[in-house]
Amino acid sequence: MTRSEFDRNYTSRFNPQQLEAVHAVDGAVLLLAVPGSGKTTVLVTRLGYMLCCCGISPDAILTMTYTKAATREMQKRFVRLFGQDCPQVPEIRTINGVSSKIIDFYTRTHGSGSAFTVAENEGELAKIISDLYRELSGEFATQSVIKELRKGIAYVKNMMLGKENIVELDTGFDQFPELYA
Repeated sequence: MTRSEFDRNYTSRFNPQQLEAVHAVDGAVLLLAVPGSGKTTVLVTRLGYMLCCCGISPDAILTMTYTKAATREMQKRFVRLFGQDCPQVPEIRTINGVSSKIIDFYTRTHGSGSAFTVAENEGELAKIISDLYRELSGEFATQSVIKELRKGIAYVKNMMLGKENIVELDTGFDQFPELYA
């Protein structure tokens, strides 16, 4: 499909900035706009442009979103918009999904055993923290204690704290550094 055919079929309602983002194939594009202004539509249309007009293989494209809901929405929009012209949907994943795929790749390429275990189930994560808490304190953790410990763990990870900073952190649980480790 030529660029003019593509534009006639898919971009007639775009403003000049949106059209520029759709046609930008080399390098990154920053779409900064208010909710409901068409960012997702522009991104999905850009994917279609890359596949239909530029001949880029779907295997060479990775689209990342933040939530599973956003992933499903983008996939549905792509199929609805380009279903017949681009039957192969490019990979659209969450950030966590991409991370999991990288871990799986590492495991496959660096030995037969599992290099990591990714716990994704909320109940499973709560049980791990509860078991560690009981092992360290000799007491059963309440839901609020588990929630606070998970917040502490998330804080340590987000702030990329080192061991010396974790020891100084006030989480209300003296053995938090051991639990975190």
